[in-house]
Parts: sequence; structure tokens; C-alpha cells
Amino acid sequence: ELANTLIQQGWQLLILGSEADKIIADEIIGHINPVNQSSSYNLCGKTQLSDAIDLLGTADLVISNDSGLMHIAAAQQKQLIAIYGPTSPSFTPPLADNAHIVQIDVDCGPCFKRTCPEGHHRCMRDITPEQIYNIVQNLI
Repeated sequence: ELANTLIQQGWQLLILGSEADKIIADEIIGHINPVNQSSSYNLCGKTQLSDAIDLLGTADLVISNDSGLMHIAAAQQKQLIAIYGPTSPSFTPPLADNAHIVQIDVDCGPCFKRTCPEGHHRCMRDITPEQIYNIVQNLI
């Protein structure tokens, strides 16, 4: 939903990550309107770290989970929306003045687990595309 809206406004979508992220990236691109798919690229597992750093350097906006690439974007002083689910920005904040942190309050979090112990992933699923889009609108 968010990707479709941004692509319709002229943005390109680059999804970066490891080979392990490829499946979820394919799912994201699979939900993009076929008309918009030519502006979306799944580069998971296809770049070296140096390539990913270079690609982040060309970005006008980075939307990321709490990850190494998010911290690289922060170091590059990119407009950044950092989404925290099972982790906490109190421990690993992006060190950039122009980073916007998104985290919702859930009773079970932050749990710092890769797999949700409760099985619902509410800390990520309850963050809406509209919440992120509203931040994007304030940045552009």
C-alpha cells in the first residue's frame, strides 16, 4: 500500500538486504500494482555491502527497520524513517538529527526476539502504512 502510493508519486523502490530477506521482499513487490512494478527492485542478496552503501548514498529517503543498513543511512545523514518493532531505539538509535523513529507501544515489547514469542508480531503489524506516509509527507 505504501509502496504503491509512493511509486505513483514518482518514487522508486529499492529493497536492500541479505539473501534471507529476499522472500519477504518478493512478497512486498508482489503486492505492488503491476503497473508500478517497473519502479520497484528487489536487490536482496544481490549486492555487496559496499554496493548497498553506494545505493543508500543516492537515496532521497530511507525507510528501514532497525538494521545495519538503517545505521549506515543515518551515518550518511539521509532522510530516514527508522521502524522499531521487537527492538528499542533506547539501545540502538539512529545517530542522525533527521531520523524519524516509529515504534508503537505493545504490552509484550520490546522483546528483542527475531521470532515473536506471542506469535502475532503486533509490534510491526500494527504500524500502518498511513503512519509512515504521514511522516513521508512531512519530509518532502
